[in-house]
Amino acid sequence: MSDKTEKPMGLPPYYWAKPPVKRKPPTRGFVNKQQKQFYAIRIGFMLAKIAAAAALVFLIVSRF
Repeated sequence: MSDKTEKPMGLPPYYWAKPPVKRKPPTRGFVNKQQKQFYAIRIGFMLAKIAAAAALVFLIVSRF
């Protein structure tokens, strides 16, 4: 036997451990003008869909 200490086989126990990922807080507001326009158009389409559904229900109900 030699004077050197024997190293364990395989990887050291801390090899796979990674520090936890730091989450960034969500940004407030819009990042740029294009994103603001996108959300405005998206809300417009959502409101149009709701208005169309309400008009359809109104037409169906008013026939009876």
